[in-house]
Amino acid sequence: MKITFLPRRLIGWGACAWGLSLLLVGCSWGEGDPPEAGHLVGGKPVGLFLVKTKPGATARYYFSPTGVAYKNPWGLSKAALDTAYERRGNFRITGSKLSIDWLISPPNYFDVDSGNVSRLPAGFSWGRNRLAVAAGPFQSPSQLVGTFVGHDSAYAFQTYRQVVYRAFTFRADSTYTGSCLDTVAAAAAGCNSAPPGYWQLKGWYLTLIDAQGHATRDFAYPVGSRAGQVTHFIFSGMTYARH
Repeated sequence: MKITFLPRRLIGWGACAWGLSLLLVGCSWGEGDPPEAGHLVGGKPVGLFLVKTKPGATARYYFSPTGVAYKNPWGLSKAALDTAYERRGNFRITGSKLSIDWLISPPNYFDVDSGNVSRLPAGFSWGRNRLAVAAGPFQSPSQLVGTFVGHDSAYAFQTYRQVVYRAFTFRADSTYTGSCLDTVAAAAAGCNSAPPGYWQLKGWYLTLIDAQGHATRDFAYPVGSRAGQVTHFIFSGMTYARH
């Protein structure tokens, strides 16, 4: 989602972080209901979980409070979930068994996926070989500081759209730089390396403001860490790996 909301004269590099804060405070983003971080309610999963089936294979599952499950949803907003038809279905807990009726062909053809659930400190096990780890937003903007390279196939996530891979460097002074990595795709999409801009991470949302005052804002959340450092995160449907 791109929103042009700043006159160019308001983007002054001397303003730095103070200018970014002032500009963002003056805008009403209309966040609506934020997604739920992963947790269990009476043994029932609610929110975002990373479900690992084998080494190197992880899928995103979002369990809505209303009893609908989504596998690898493109977005986490209500509008995105309402239009996610690739992999969705009602789920239920019966005793210790979690079952999802994946909708194959509306209105009444389903693929039932089920397995016993055991609560774990960071989530739950599901069946014989699936481990669900609770996920949520970044805990601090400092977790995003560093250089990340985008890959749409990392962790076997399916995004169902072509992307131009980009590398981002996020600095602690709230500035960022970006570059296009795939030169062929970049040329086809008219992508150019981005001059320095400003970034802000708040809750589930990452906002990037480029030198022309264009703002890009979308969900961003970590999906991998090592020794307390975020190694992978998702932004606008793409997975980025720390470089």
